[in-house]
Amino acid sequence: MTADAAPRVGRLPTCLVVGAQKAGTSSLAELLGAHPDIGRPHRKELHYFDRRHDRGLGWYAARFRGVEGAAAFEATPAYLYDPEVPGRIVAALGYVGIVAVLRNPVDRAYSHYWHAVRVGAVRGTFEQALADEPAALARGRGVDLAWRSLVDRGRYAAQLERYAAHFGWEQLHVILFEDLVADPQEVADGVARFVGVAPLGPSWPVQVHRNRAARSRLPPVLRPVVRAAPHRVRPVVRALTMRPWTPPAMDPRTRGELLAAFAPDNERLTALLGRPLPQSWFPSAPSGSPSRAT
Repeated sequence: MTADAAPRVGRLPTCLVVGAQKAGTSSLAELLGAHPDIGRPHRKELHYFDRRHDRGLGWYAARFRGVEGAAAFEATPAYLYDPEVPGRIVAALGYVGIVAVLRNPVDRAYSHYWHAVRVGAVRGTFEQALADEPAALARGRGVDLAWRSLVDRGRYAAQLERYAAHFGWEQLHVILFEDLVADPQEVADGVARFVGVAPLGPSWPVQVHRNRAARSRLPPVLRPVVRAAPHRVRPVVRALTMRPWTPPAMDPRTRGELLAAFAPDNERLTALLGRPLPQSWFPSAPSGSPSRAT
């Protein structure tokens, strides 16, 4: 994969991990970063193509200064959802490789919701957040799109089609979260081949990273103050104020309704990928129905 792009300003990525949010991109970034021929910046999410593109390509290239390896990448999960990002990537980098990790959209939405609750961006029940989503999306402002697009971000088919329209399907490498958990070595080797370096096979130190659920000890009124703190300060404050916590199970009725709502999009996604999705992505099939299980 060669990047046919604008004049070079320094080292730039040959591959981008574009999402989805809450779908295992941290695990994948750690796996790829362990390969000696794949380099990455110190910070996982640079957000250049969605939030910081006005800083210029020189700023972006500076994030890769000192990054070594035949291939280089960055991982910003929000890139998959933002409709402006694919065009910006092509304009800046040319036709680089695009990697996406997709997770059951119901589980992804629930994880996204609890993350939003944890940082104080959303209050109320999961069901209330689902009901409020259409109005929040209509407002179209930063915090609404970032934290309240619980269902919309899980409609992957349209998001992948948007990238395919810019890059072609041959430049897209799509991974399922279930495969990443079940066989991280095979997934890592597949991405290595995609970006043009040799797979490490059994010598690859593969380990799926698990984000441990946690909850802030701070009262909700103070959480926006943490979000507004300097970037280097926020992790320290959160480390001092977070405590381990296990979210409650999703209401089965809510899960069933969401599975039904996502079913048409997941059928479309199945056709686009040319492979079956796990049965858990769909409502329970009636007796005698064909299984979509991988």
